[in-house]
Amino acid sequence: MNQAMFVGRLTKDVVVTQFDGNARVVNNILAVQRFRRNQKGEFMTDFIPINAWGGLADLMAKYCQKGQQIAVNGRMQSRTYDDKSGVKKYVVECVIEDITLLSGGRPANQGNGNQGEAYQESANQEASQNQSHQNPSHQNATHQNPPQKEDFNKEKVANALDHQVQD
Repeated sequence: MNQAMFVGRLTKDVVVTQFDGNARVVNNILAVQRFRRNQKGEFMTDFIPINAWGGLADLMAKYCQKGQQIAVNGRMQSRTYDDKSGVKKYVVECVIEDITLLSGGRPANQGNGNQGEAYQESANQEASQNQSHQNPSHQNATHQNPPQKEDFNKEKVANALDHQVQD
């Protein structure tokens, strides 16, 4: 089973890239704090590359911003590509299938406010409508329709956040 769930903060502003054939993608990095502290007593952070396709990309562009905390559910994917110098690069990333906005979600040019739950249903609908997309620059990557997943619930997210704060 290939399933990944992360709660973290976006490390950069959301930008939608559009390809021929109307395929849209958002590539970003999610900063995910580990549960344990290092020897200095500081939390360690992992930086997970993420991408969202189609309707989820549009949703992220409309409601997400740098520094915002989100919960994502998806699958891990590995791929290779040749960079501009012809060097083969290997990438492991999380392809988002569900997203929950946890803090500061707001439509562009509107006031702040926690929109977390209001857009979960919209994100789930967009994910289920999302069709297979293949990034033209990643010819070997295959993107499949996401299977139906159990929605995030408040208790799961709250427990995950409590563990981060208490440790």
